[in-house]
Amino acid sequence: VCSSDLIQHETSAFEAFRLELRAITESLGSIDDESDRAAEARLVSNRLAREQVHEVDRKLREAQRNLKYSLPITAATLAAGALGALATGGLAAALAGVFASAAVAGSAAKDYRSYRSLPGYFLWRLKKITQK
Repeated sequence: VCSSDLIQHETSAFEAFRLELRAITESLGSIDDESDRAAEARLVSNRLAREQVHEVDRKLREAQRNLKYSLPITAATLAAGALGALATGGLAAALAGVFASAAVAGSAAKDYRSYRSLPGYFLWRLKKITQK
């Protein structure tokens, strides 16, 4: 995967990154002194390249940890609902268990994908591609 493929596959991540860059360039444009502007550009570059990429790493690890714990809970809830439905013959109880389990799994998956909306995600992916 090259950077142009990444832009095509991660359009929302690229858009978040582009919007962040636009905000940065607008703030840099308001600095009249050239040396102050250069110093601020270095700070912003460091923030993008390190802090925001680190934030993506942190969010991803957190989401993976949450997903790791949510999957066994979801499986146990599904199994308990199925056993309860078999024991009592209650279809409504089984469906309630399935819906509750789906909600837990959906929440964990949403957390797992939420890191993609961070402005540093595009840089994080680009870094992963170039390290291969």
